[in-house]
Amino acid sequence: MKTIRPRKFALTLAALAVVHASPSLADPAKAAPPSVNLWHTLGTGGGPVLKPRRAQPANALEVNGSLYLFDAGEAVLRQVLAARQQASQYRAVFISHHHLDHNAGLAELLMYRWNQQADPVTVYGPPGTADMVKGILTGNRITELSPVLGDGPPKPVLANSATGSDLPLTTPTPVEVYKDETIRVLAVINTHFNFTPGSPEAKIARSYSYRIETPGRVYVYTGDTGISPAVTALATGADLLISEVVDPVAIQAAAKRKPPADQQAYLFHQLQEHMQPDAIGTMAAAAGVKEVVLTHLVPGQDPSADPSPYTAGVIAKFKGPVTLAKDLEAH
Repeated sequence: MKTIRPRKFALTLAALAVVHASPSLADPAKAAPPSVNLWHTLGTGGGPVLKPRRAQPANALEVNGSLYLFDAGEAVLRQVLAARQQASQYRAVFISHHHLDHNAGLAELLMYRWNQQADPVTVYGPPGTADMVKGILTGNRITELSPVLGDGPPKPVLANSATGSDLPLTTPTPVEVYKDETIRVLAVINTHFNFTPGSPEAKIARSYSYRIETPGRVYVYTGDTGISPAVTALATGADLLISEVVDPVAIQAAAKRKPPADQQAYLFHQLQEHMQPDAIGTMAAAAGVKEVVLTHLVPGQDPSADPSPYTAGVIAKFKGPVTLAKDLEAH
């Protein structure tokens, strides 16, 4: 596997359309159609509140036998097992941002990869990812020194089993963060975080959306974001837009149950720093994507409930297929 250091990839909205249309890694004319090209929604529930019927966000991209993980919320290992995959199979891991529902499962994922004697893996994510990965491995040194079989074959050195790679603090244009013979990944900073300028959080906390180009199919994964021209540009011409979604009516009802002093902050976060259905439809139509999959559902408690609070607003603005994802589906 070949990885490269993050570098700026100068693409405007128009240039992204050219990239999608011109011969490239994602051009089916340049490569035989893969036997499998699927996006697996392993976990679809927005957090940090745990949900009994939905695991937290985790997604696996499967391209002709190669697997890549996008976000690793709680229960990720069980979801990986339920999808009949193995932690050792992932060639790279991508974290969209450092909220618990997107990174809480990273430690268990890395430790089980080590236990399975998997090849070393790189975790790409916001600033702090390199320190997080190093901390996970350092903190589990005692696990390395406590083998199950004292006389069994030695396992790989834990400290060498994974590395972290921090994405840049600014992305005025999409940044190419990963490339191998199967996929190419671009990233932009989105609008999930809106901290006070100059605050410690504003200096370091970032949330990213990803564009993944494969032979025959292009995916865009929003992660968590509000309305973002940069994400709309990133999604230009994508075959599949995988977007987070909130139910604004349910959010308004939930706000009324909170203390008055907390209501406005809660509403701003849920309705401005996440995606409402009509905004998703507008984005999908403007970007010219072919299909939309909705995930990271909030509140998203019951997978069997009426999907229209999440889908109706999208369908009103976007005329292509719209799917409300469930755990362990493939799209």
